[in-house]
Amino acid sequence: MRNAQTDTINPLKLRELLSSGRPIAATGLPEIVRAYGPLVPTGDGVASFIVAIEAALGSGPEDAARRQAAVAGDDCGVKARTLLDFIAATPPRA
Repeated sequence: MRNAQTDTINPLKLRELLSSGRPIAATGLPEIVRAYGPLVPTGDGVASFIVAIEAALGSGPEDAARRQAAVAGDDCGVKARTLLDFIAATPPRA
């Protein structure tokens, strides 16, 4: 069900799905459309969601690679390195 709360969520599970490279269709939540619009076909009603599913299933291997590349920086190791670098660059408090 779409409402004000669902329209503000950050779709964490979507990033996991994108990393698999598999075709994905989703509802048109604002964050999905903003961040992954070209990679994830969306639909909000029955007919438009069927179209989104068909579009996702029609994607090819090059689309799988683009989906994986879109979230490559979300790897836990990358995130940990970014945090550790930030901590190392932060001067100690007086």
